[in-house]
Amino acid sequence: WWELRSCDYYNLFEQQKIVVQGIAYFPRFALDGDGYYVNDTVALVPSDDLYLLAILNSRITWWIMDRTFQHLKDEGLRVNLQYLRRLPVPAVGDDAKEAIRTMVKDVIASVNAVFSPRAMLEREEKLDLLIADAFRLSAADWRLLATSLPPRDPIQLLQEAVAALAGDSQAVGQG
Repeated sequence: WWELRSCDYYNLFEQQKIVVQGIAYFPRFALDGDGYYVNDTVALVPSDDLYLLAILNSRITWWIMDRTFQHLKDEGLRVNLQYLRRLPVPAVGDDAKEAIRTMVKDVIASVNAVFSPRAMLEREEKLDLLIADAFRLSAADWRLLATSLPPRDPIQLLQEAVAALAGDSQAVGQG
């Protein structure tokens, strides 16, 4: 930290915050509760709100980022603060926020436990529906999103992993 130039936001590094790589290949916003100092290849959002974390990691936000952020080599997206600040965060009631926060805690717990792609997919799909409700997506909006997903959509990747595992277990059962 001593090599950082003098700035007004040193205290933000030491607080809980949401961080994301400056070049994103996946929607991988993460909660840093340990006060890490990050360099200029990481963007930070001074918040520990699990609702905001869920919105940022959602396939809806990934879809928006794919259409509004600068594209780089190998389908990477440049995460600039000017674009990050413009991402929509739906205003919802306390009950909806708490349902999403609870589901995020459940997803985090399942990642930290024995990993099961099927269990993770179920949790992610439930969370995805809660977030779609928060964004108030119509059936037509949902169809548009589903038919125009960007590369490396996280839920689609989980669905493919679960299908591949199901295929392997069927092959084992036939052998």
